[in-house]
Amino acid sequence: MFIAKNIILTGYMLYISAWYLLIKNRGILILHKGKSKWLDFFIPSILISNLLIIFFTAYRLTNLGNGDFVNPYPVLIVSSIVGTMLYISVLFFPNVLYGEVKKQIDPPETLQPEKGQILEFEQMLQAYLITLPYLSSDFGKPKLITELKISDRFFTYYFNEYLGSSFAQWKSDLRIDYANNLVKNGYLKNHTIESLALLVGFQSRSKFSTAFKSRIGVLPSNVSN
Repeated sequence: MFIAKNIILTGYMLYISAWYLLIKNRGILILHKGKSKWLDFFIPSILISNLLIIFFTAYRLTNLGNGDFVNPYPVLIVSSIVGTMLYISVLFFPNVLYGEVKKQIDPPETLQPEKGQILEFEQMLQAYLITLPYLSSDFGKPKLITELKISDRFFTYYFNEYLGSSFAQWKSDLRIDYANNLVKNGYLKNHTIESLALLVGFQSRSKFSTAFKSRIGVLPSNVSN
């Protein structure tokens, strides 16, 4: 079984050698210089290693009872080690076969929307904001993109480049302006600041109060009616 396996492997390597030489000589296969040198060394080395294993295994089987028997095991062991190391080396140096693997980075998109597109979007956005979607706690980028049918690239350009503000800040300003109008109309006379915070989409009083003071300049409780 051992010798049969090596005979099959040797036959396969002979086929590979013939195929490699054929396409290389015809100029069909164009390799990097380092790859070509590696294959020129790898294929003959594997062939020699397997031929030595076959020869000395056959020698051992035919000379078991002879007095001039020479121990073939050192040669078999060395050939096996060399063959194994050649295979393993490809795992540690895959660039020999595949070249340098470099991650392809797509160039950034530089095309800006036309002025007409921006004006059309702003009209659509203002009509959309009449329904006060920003007061919902789940109002965010995915919802806006989906409902207004805009691309992620356009979304990013509009807020970060055109408005010069983040979407989160824009949303917070809308909520605070709405809350400020409610406070001016006496909302806090019959309601708490916590209820006001929840009404305009904030999850806590502290975050609401901080955003309110940052936007209006005073806390909700200090706004004059």
